[in-house]
Amino acid sequence: MRLFYYAGRYARISPFPVLSYPDVRGAPVLEIPRLPTQPSVKPMLPRKRDAARAVADCQRGVAMVEFALILPLLVLVTFGGFEMTRYILLNQKLDKAASSVADLTAQEKTLAQSDVDVILDVTPQLLAPFEYTTNGRTIVTSVSHHTVGGTTVNWQRGTGALPATSQIGTPGGYATMPAGFIMQDGETVISTEIFYQFQAVVMPRMLPQRTLYKVAIVKPRLATLDTLSP
Repeated sequence: MRLFYYAGRYARISPFPVLSYPDVRGAPVLEIPRLPTQPSVKPMLPRKRDAARAVADCQRGVAMVEFALILPLLVLVTFGGFEMTRYILLNQKLDKAASSVADLTAQEKTLAQSDVDVILDVTPQLLAPFEYTTNGRTIVTSVSHHTVGGTTVNWQRGTGALPATSQIGTPGGYATMPAGFIMQDGETVISTEIFYQFQAVVMPRMLPQRTLYKVAIVKPRLATLDTLSP
């Protein structure tokens, strides 16, 4: 407790009520009570400007918002890449199947309908795991060219449930060969056409179904193969 001299007397600051009593020298001492100080009152709510700044500086939930914005793009890229991979793989298998069936047919000396059917049975195995029975069709055609009679279709054999017609022609009629393909007089070739109806698995509405077409043409190796026995 501090003492100070006030109006000819010693006074001390005390939190207790005012008392006046003499000190050791007999002089009365006046105690002045300490006035209570007002505590600083802080506002319970921040100011509007501070609240706006706090909201602007808040980073909670930013990652979630960014993820929600980018999620559709991630889904599109993932599923689109999956369907594109299937499409590329199917095209490669169709090319291989067409060339393989045509090459196997061209290796025979004579052909019967049952022989061609056995060769055509290879197609589903070459296209696996793609479903071939209802979505595909394979057509093997023998075509001959003569200067007098032109390019004609000798015989034709096919398999598969997909409703598709040969783009080369029909037996007994004229043949339409691919652009740039030239045949010599008396030459016979074996063509294999494969039709396949591609349909997306994950995104069928964004990728509409389409019919893929592949053709392979080879020359017979051991015979002309211009006739097909029953």
